[in-house]
Amino acid sequence: MKLTEKLALLNTTLRSLALLLVAVPAAVFAEEGFVVAPGVRQLFLDDQDVERIENLMRTMHQPTKRGALIRSSKMEQTIQTRTAPVWDSDSELFKFWVLGIDDKFWQSRDGLHWTPGPKSNMRTDQVVYDPLAPIPRGDSRRPS
Repeated sequence: MKLTEKLALLNTTLRSLALLLVAVPAAVFAEEGFVVAPGVRQLFLDDQDVERIENLMRTMHQPTKRGALIRSSKMEQTIQTRTAPVWDSDSELFKFWVLGIDDKFWQSRDGLHWTPGPKSNMRTDQVVYDPLAPIPRGDSRRPS
């Protein structure tokens, strides 16, 4: 997936989570090679890594409520979470772990449309996803 596609996907997800986005013109960060195309919305929490600001109007957009993105099939179950969705670049999916319902693991290609993921035989109360962590021996994700 190209960087511009990932940025567009991230922007859609951030809007769905009711975060405020700021519209900015093209910005280039030499160290990372990060580019934001003109007219593309990007979230900036501060001016760190912003080389300069010219012809920029800071705009805070009102979030659009979209309702629940994940619902239990059983009305008596309430979804809880201890984390936020994470982007898994290897599988090109957003992943999200929840508590309180039968389907503990959810996945999405766009951050708006979620489906239950594969069932696990492990109890999951809290997940920390580290894409740089080595894969342990015997793990099914390890390449043969």
